[in-house]
Amino acid sequence: MTLPQPTDVGSEVYPRAIVNIQNRSTDAPAQNTVHTVWHHNISFSTSDFDYQGHCDNIANCFLHGTNGSSHFFLYTSRKIHVKVYEMQDLKPRPVRGETILTPTSWDTTAIAPREIAVPMRYYAGRNIKGKRGRLFIGPWDMSQIAETVDPLFQTSLCDLATALGAVGGANTSWVLHHPSLDVLDAPGSPGGTTPAAYSDITAAWVSDLWAHMESREQPEGHRTTVSITPGIP
Repeated sequence: MTLPQPTDVGSEVYPRAIVNIQNRSTDAPAQNTVHTVWHHNISFSTSDFDYQGHCDNIANCFLHGTNGSSHFFLYTSRKIHVKVYEMQDLKPRPVRGETILTPTSWDTTAIAPREIAVPMRYYAGRNIKGKRGRLFIGPWDMSQIAETVDPLFQTSLCDLATALGAVGGANTSWVLHHPSLDVLDAPGSPGGTTPAAYSDITAAWVSDLWAHMESREQPEGHRTTVSITPGIP
C-alpha cells in the first residue's frame, strides 16, 4: 500500500497514532475501542521518517507489548487497526502509515460490560494536573472481572507502557499532548502543530481499581417495568 507523503515541513516529527480495536468479529464499528498515542522524533525530517515502520511498531505494542514474559495480552485475539498521521501536516491530514492485524482466531469468550476498563495512567515529569494522561484499556472478558484488578493484569498494562516508551529508540519519545497549547491545531486552523504542546512521558502506573467509561456503554436493549401500588404487598 503506497501512502501519500506530503512536503517536508521541518526537522522534527510529531506522529499521532489512532489505534482502533475490534473486540469481537461481529462487533459494529461503534463498539470498537479507540486509543490515541503521540510520539516525537528529533532526528529525522518528515520526508525520511519511517511512518509505516512506526505504525507497525505501535500495532505490535497493542498486540503483545514488549513480547516478554509478562507482556500485554488483552488484544492478542482482537483486530488491531492503526493509522498514523503527522501533526505538522495541513488539514485534512493524509494517512502516513496504516497497519491492520487480524487474528487467525478471534476471542469468543463472554465479554464483560464494555464500559468497565483499567486505566493505564502516565505523567510527564510530575504527577500533577496538566501533566498526566491515561489510556482506558478494555473491554475485558467476564472471567477476568473480580472485585479488584488482578496484579497480573496490572503488570501487563505496565508492559504496554514500557513498549510504547521504547518505540523508535533513543531519538523518539512517547509524549503527552496538551491540546490547549496546540494553537496551530485548534478548530478552524489550517493545521500544523506547536512544539510546546508535547511533553515527554516519564512514568506510568496501573492501580487495582476498575474504571467506568460512560462513552462505552451499550445502548439499552430491554427494559422491565413494574407498577407501584401504595400499601404493603
